[in-house]
Amino acid sequence: MNTNMARIIDALQVTVASDSPAARSLLPGQAASLPTGRARTVSCRSGWLWLTRQGDAEDHVLVAGESLSLPAAGKVVLSCPQGGSYSLA
Repeated sequence: MNTNMARIIDALQVTVASDSPAARSLLPGQAASLPTGRARTVSCRSGWLWLTRQGDAEDHVLVAGESLSLPAAGKVVLSCPQGGSYSLA
């Protein structure tokens, strides 16, 4: 992730602390830092998500109905550029 994007994400960041699988909403342009420490799956419930993972050279885009398995290690940041919702399992 480049420095400018990191600054933008830090300015918009919401930290998700709960392990609840309930849907979470993000406003357009808002970002969330996902908790680390155990493997999990993030699912896009509405809109589309942009995810970047520490140590991963590629970003990932999920549309409603798609999921992505995340490793236990490394920071994960996601955003919903146009707003949307997601869940963690």
